[in-house]
Amino acid sequence: MHSLRSRTRLSSSSPQSPDSSVDCDISDTPSPRLPEVDPSPRLRILRVLGLVLSGISLLLFIAVSTLPPQHILETESPKVLVKREIPVTSPPVPTIYRDFLAHLSTKPEKAAKNPWPPSITRIPITDKKFLIPGYIGEQESKARIHFQDMHQLARTLDRILVLPNVGQSRLGMCRDYAFDMYYDASGLQGVMTMDDFRWLVEDDDRLNAQLILVGRNPKEYFPQCMPDFDIFPSSPVRAGKDNLTSLLGAQTADVLIVNWDLRYPVFSTTTPLHYSPELRRLSETIEPPKPYVMVHWRMETIPASALVPCARALLGAIHDSGISTVWFASDYPFSLQESGDLAPKSSTFRNFGEDHRRAVGILMTEPGLDVRHLEGTLDIGTMDTGVLGILDKLVGIKADVFISGAEGCGRKSSFTRQIVEGRKAAWATRQHMLNVVDYFASSS
Repeated sequence: MHSLRSRTRLSSSSPQSPDSSVDCDISDTPSPRLPEVDPSPRLRILRVLGLVLSGISLLLFIAVSTLPPQHILETESPKVLVKREIPVTSPPVPTIYRDFLAHLSTKPEKAAKNPWPPSITRIPITDKKFLIPGYIGEQESKARIHFQDMHQLARTLDRILVLPNVGQSRLGMCRDYAFDMYYDASGLQGVMTMDDFRWLVEDDDRLNAQLILVGRNPKEYFPQCMPDFDIFPSSPVRAGKDNLTSLLGAQTADVLIVNWDLRYPVFSTTTPLHYSPELRRLSETIEPPKPYVMVHWRMETIPASALVPCARALLGAIHDSGISTVWFASDYPFSLQESGDLAPKSSTFRNFGEDHRRAVGILMTEPGLDVRHLEGTLDIGTMDTGVLGILDKLVGIKADVFISGAEGCGRKSSFTRQIVEGRKAAWATRQHMLNVVDYFASSS
């Protein structure tokens, strides 16, 4: 059999004659093999550089991973190279009562209506004890002084003072309003609010309490507005001014409930207690335009026969000042409005009558005087009596002239004394003041 032949004409790049041809026998020609190409020097260099760069990247990763926690980061601005330190430690966390955190986790409804953080954030509760003013004798002006003594006592005993509530010119555990309605507690150290304390002790059976009776005639009861404590021992402890610190310092109860009826200060130095910012702002809105005279007349215990002569002496002192606008504050037990209804301002003023009306009428009807008072400025029908007294004091402190009753015409009063002290403190900065205090007295 003849073999299959294929004749193929391959064109050459060089010119050939029309008859030139190449005969190829496909069946007898082996398959061609590709030649092995030796890599060029440039390719070998690129491979080496790739390996080197990979090694450098690995070394940089290891170096960054082992940097110390605090390092310097350099950032470049157009003109200067700035170095800034990157802190990696978080700011210190304040110490907070652990009991508050427990309440937050178990009583979310309470957390929603109580402010956070709590008012005390620096003293852990676990190693602290408390002192609470259960009842403070006397009305606001003197009760304020007694409270300052109790604050100093708590600091001496290293106990947290629970701020009493206030209301109707009184201070105590079971009053209706929070302490800050009357006072500014921001300058007091080692205190907490009554609401915060109630929150702490609710459903807590770890605390026990001791009732302490201080003074000549303190109320002998344990306030009923607080949760039940284990009172121990069962009988109250009595203390006076002389043994107050030593006797209370020996008590081991977690909570000392103190009913206070001392009449004179205990400590020579106490932390100042200022009135609340809200009341100070309110007093600025009601004070008369300057200049004005502030008159404080404490009429309680003054003989009825002396009242009218004293009123005439007061008019003389006002006219001597040369100022016709008068702010009148008094314990006068009737309304100063035309109705003349009974409006008691003192819980101890009970012996009053027509002579009091006549004496005040002399001042209110004097021609040429513009006599102002809280009743004609505010709707005081539902206002707390303690708030009214504080507003009168604040207006009096800023008056151009202050006048009060001398012995025989006016009863000595801590109210008057606190106005005088406030005016002394402000004397250097209030150039409009013409005096600290003048006293009016009857010549008869």
